[in-house]
Amino acid sequence: MEWGWTYYLCAFLLLLVNSAAWCTSLFMIPGNWIVVGATVLFAWLFPSDDGRGIRWTTVGVIATLALIGELIEMSGGPAAAFKKGSSRRAAILAVVGGFAGATIGAVVLLPVFFFGPILGALLGGGVGAFVGGAFGQSWKGGTSRETLEVGRAAMVGHVLAMVGKLLIGAVMLVIVTFDSFF
Repeated sequence: MEWGWTYYLCAFLLLLVNSAAWCTSLFMIPGNWIVVGATVLFAWLFPSDDGRGIRWTTVGVIATLALIGELIEMSGGPAAAFKKGSSRRAAILAVVGGFAGATIGAVVLLPVFFFGPILGALLGGGVGAFVGGAFGQSWKGGTSRETLEVGRAAMVGHVLAMVGKLLIGAVMLVIVTFDSFF
């Protein structure tokens, strides 16, 4: 089927939607899964029968990458905190704190063009994970030293996990864009 300019317009819209979805990952929203969903819709609407369009193998690859990204994000902060001997409560509060901090940080730095929300989400998420992990450990009866170590580990783990998920999302964007335009 010949789509002409309509295909390229829709491919460009897919790029915009996927880019916006990727940005939502900063707020611990499953943006990579939104990328997968939009790509599935595009692959269904524009089958790759004539050489143009997104192949279903590409959809499988990005779905696998999205799963890996989610596993990294959800386990980063708690895994690092558990390495320092945190309680389950501290690990859970590190995740909650990371989510709240990322959201608040991104909103606070929203006026700073483009990089403000990204930096705010990373810094806010790290601080939130620190506060959540430290509070959870102290609530459980940890010493001051344990509390600080658990909080620091949760913060570092959370920030590294967010960066990892964002990098995986960027790879997904490149794969989908390349497959839809070339």
